[in-house]
Amino acid sequence: MFSNPAAVHNDFGYVQLSSGIDGYRAPLRGLAFLNTDASLGKIFPVHDRLNLKISADAFNLFNNVTFNAPSLPYLGSSVSTFGVMTSTLVPENRQASSRWVMLGARLDF
Repeated sequence: MFSNPAAVHNDFGYVQLSSGIDGYRAPLRGLAFLNTDASLGKIFPVHDRLNLKISADAFNLFNNVTFNAPSLPYLGSSVSTFGVMTSTLVPENRQASSRWVMLGARLDF
């Protein structure tokens, strides 16, 4: 994105993480996060007190890509990676950031 990452890195002001304000008095914000989860189920009565529940759950239904925040090396000489996005966000309860579908069946008695 930048032809000279070192020059862009040097143009940034001091960041006060405790106040949520960057060096130029603008609030710090992350990248946009869009995630749609859905669930669909049906209950089938089998007997008097016996029911079969079938369900399908989809996490990240539309398979939207959510990137991690770009690298911001404030210390050291690695300013060549300033602003580079190298990975996607993986939620804590999942193993991958892509679409995830679960099918289930439950017999209630």
